[in-house]
Amino acid sequence: VFCEGCRTHLHLIASPDGGVSWRHVASVEDEIRTGVRIHYPTLLQLDDARVLVAYSRFYLGKCSAPSQEQLNKNYAKFKDACPGITNPNQGVKLALVDVSAMRRLPQMSLPPDGARPEPTPAILRKVVSHYIYSGLNRDSSASDDDKRVWLSKLRAARWREVSGNMALFYDFEYLGGAKWLRKNKDMAEFFHGKVAAMAGQWQ
Repeated sequence: VFCEGCRTHLHLIASPDGGVSWRHVASVEDEIRTGVRIHYPTLLQLDDARVLVAYSRFYLGKCSAPSQEQLNKNYAKFKDACPGITNPNQGVKLALVDVSAMRRLPQMSLPPDGARPEPTPAILRKVVSHYIYSGLNRDSSASDDDKRVWLSKLRAARWREVSGNMALFYDFEYLGGAKWLRKNKDMAEFFHGKVAAMAGQWQ
């Protein structure tokens, strides 16, 4: 529903305790779009402060490039209708990640995974709300129609899919990842209720 046929969420993680637990330290790519393929990363540590990430990036899917008539009529809508043909941001990519301050990141000094407390329901509701709003505002050029489409996808989504995405975005691995979040029925009800209320406002 959210990212059909895609590979995304290329993140850099590190372990503060020899591989017992892992912490998110950097995001290289996070695009959520049907057919996007951000994959096959290779890491090269240049020194104590820099890591070079090489990976491939392209779009799958059968489509045809927009006609000039379509572009003239609604450029914003059709300019990237077939990204595999029209999007220049494809190929082998290189990303230089500064890890000089990695050990000073707050998440690197958190207690071991087994000792970390579960977030309260109030905190989880804030996380769910942030997830919904971040989807609406992730693209500054998105039209009202684009936002309605996003809300309609959320309304049709199963909590299993939503919780999986949230576990990636908000580092819930220390709680058991998507499996832990998926079993939280109260948050599932809160999510569906909030999305339904927001979708009603956008009709």
